[in-house]
Amino acid sequence: MGKNGTKRPKKFLHGWGSFPSELLDSILERLTSIFDYIQFSFVCKHWRRVALNQKEQRLKSCHKQLIPLLLLIPTKNSNQRRVLYSVTQGKVVRSFNVPNHHDDDKWLCGSSHGWLAYADGNFLVTLVNPFTRGTIRLPQVMEVGKYRPKCYSFDISKVVLSANPCLFPKDYEVLVIFEDDDGVIKELAHFKSGDNAWTRSDNQMIDGLDILDVIYYKGRFVALTSLDTDSDPGHDVNKFHPSIKFLSHPEEACNKSTYLVKSTWEDLLLVNINNSSSIKIFKQGSSYGEWVEIESIGTDTLFLDNMQSMCVSASYSGCHPNSIYFMECVVNLNTRKETRHDELPERTRPITWIAPTAAFSI
Repeated sequence: MGKNGTKRPKKFLHGWGSFPSELLDSILERLTSIFDYIQFSFVCKHWRRVALNQKEQRLKSCHKQLIPLLLLIPTKNSNQRRVLYSVTQGKVVRSFNVPNHHDDDKWLCGSSHGWLAYADGNFLVTLVNPFTRGTIRLPQVMEVGKYRPKCYSFDISKVVLSANPCLFPKDYEVLVIFEDDDGVIKELAHFKSGDNAWTRSDNQMIDGLDILDVIYYKGRFVALTSLDTDSDPGHDVNKFHPSIKFLSHPEEACNKSTYLVKSTWEDLLLVNINNSSSIKIFKQGSSYGEWVEIESIGTDTLFLDNMQSMCVSASYSGCHPNSIYFMECVVNLNTRKETRHDELPERTRPITWIAPTAAFSI
């Protein structure tokens, strides 16, 4: 609107709409905030069309600025709604129900790319997105009928996705890890969208393999193991599947509190933790399988837990830089000072981090 409430001349509006698409693309690439990106699309129809053309790429890259949320579950009444809690804002941002979920026959075994993975005693895996309310039921990992045979004394312990099925409905992969009651790896299974069945590992190849963590990195799953995969002839596990690469952990990382995470600079990091004052971080070296210890992660911020570890840039996310967020506290890597999160809602406990699904509409 112009002065005295009059409309701006059409010539002025035509000026905004005549900006070359190449110039607008360049502007969009420099917008670090997802909210600035949305405001950009409100200027005029031409700018909106350019923004829509970049929307898919923006959705794929905006994970660097979307702060992970804590999934809180009820401590007593399992029928209560689940809660998503922001530790940076100190408040609940969303609550939801898990479709067809009962604690006595299903359990949470994965949080990956904004989806929660639930498994049951019949080796069925269901993916649930609490942001879009989407549900994906994957094929049965093992066809054991209504009642599982007694010879199967293990359950699905972890599920990892290669990508967000919302963005890649025809091009995502799933890796399932089986453990027995003692935490010993018994089997792996791999699934690619569009397949009718899972590819399962040879039990003799995988049985007893000590897998510390799994991540999808540069086109394949990377599994970190405490075994020397190059020198142990009894565990030639890298022949299992071309989409899975097994790496040995560095000798300095000597306990099971070890996590794999991809930095915002696309480096593969390994974080080994004894306590807040004894945290070691390694980066994958130039030689695949070589780990180089580093002192700082710069402006990056890590969010770690056993189901999924993530990294965002503190430059525009509002997180503390060069810090690690755990479910109970945040540790500054410069000072090694530990600060507990604000008090969580009553009668809830944190269970995992989950990446917000960017499902905005412009």
